[in-house]
Amino acid sequence: MLGIALESGGAKGSYHAGVLKAINELGIGYSAVSGTSIGAVNGALVAQGDIDKLCDFWLNISFDDLFEPSDKPIVELINGEINSALIKKLKNTLYSTLKSKGISTARMYEKLCSMIDPVKLKSSPIDFGLVTVSFPDMKPLHIFKSRMPTEEVCRYILASATFPGFKLTEIGTKKYIDGGAYDSCPINMLFDLGCDEVIAVRVFGGGIFRAPAEKERKVHYIEPSDHLGAILGFSKKQAENNINMGYFDAMRYFKKLAGIKYCIAGFDSEIGYSCISQISKSGIDRLACTLRISSEKTCKRLLLEEIVPSLCSLLKLPECCSYNDILLTALENRAIRLGIDRYKIYDLPDFLHMVCSDIPDTSLCKPRAKRAVSSIVDVFLSVLYHAV
Repeated sequence: MLGIALESGGAKGSYHAGVLKAINELGIGYSAVSGTSIGAVNGALVAQGDIDKLCDFWLNISFDDLFEPSDKPIVELINGEINSALIKKLKNTLYSTLKSKGISTARMYEKLCSMIDPVKLKSSPIDFGLVTVSFPDMKPLHIFKSRMPTEEVCRYILASATFPGFKLTEIGTKKYIDGGAYDSCPINMLFDLGCDEVIAVRVFGGGIFRAPAEKERKVHYIEPSDHLGAILGFSKKQAENNINMGYFDAMRYFKKLAGIKYCIAGFDSEIGYSCISQISKSGIDRLACTLRISSEKTCKRLLLEEIVPSLCSLLKLPECCSYNDILLTALENRAIRLGIDRYKIYDLPDFLHMVCSDIPDTSLCKPRAKRAVSSIVDVFLSVLYHAV
């Protein structure tokens, strides 16, 4: 039985949408979804079968959909957008916010009610659970949909997403705050439900992360390969990027593709050594000249004992890294500089051609007192490209 746990993180939660889209496209079946804060919002939508609505929500949500205009200075403060103009605005805003006991969640609740269908959610074959924390006693509440009264489903989701600084959410006689105050990514509640495997989608948005209680538990961690923006930074451009990132990070993980920021197919375990070992004597001489390495060792020893370790150091790779790590890091290093689209799946020969074919093959080995890492990487890839 497979479950999906979605971590808290505000606007970073747009990343969840991309991961969930990839999981659905790959036909990976799951029985339960748990979430904290924005993870609870996203989890409810996917559990009720509305993945398209989830993506649409992130591509169209704006500041005005969730907050009052007067809340903007507080939101900017939470996002760390501190400047002199903001400081001037904050005095009166902070006073009125404190007087009203926090930022109003009325618009958030209205938006939730327009998206979440409690009847549809409760009748779905996919279970759904969330975490919130009662206040002021700070007791965590892990609750699945079967224990949520239909009329209170959206209130429980709002409770899980009541970020610090927001007005407390009341359900019955109790008040609640964001579930991230206890468990930002509710993996354990899925194991307690009976799942034997969990996909945990992390966004690193703050809160307390509780790793699985038992080390042998099987957890697939999907984590962002780049920054996801500010916690309350709701913008279409950032959401589009995060959705794409989540989609391709998940594809990379489940399809076992190579790459950190890119997705590269056909990168088998021996490809790095195979490529590097094919470098000719002239290529080795060129690399040694570029790296200012002088040695009487034979070509292959010079390559493997001095040039390769020097490349590792320049690329900031550990000594124990593999030949694949060297090749992959060098390729991605240059691909990023060239602005090659990250959000595609490339075959290794095509990616190698895109990254290397336009590197000038002349005058790159002239020794200089200092040479930029990017130039050395270009020499390495040019030599490699012409060797294979």
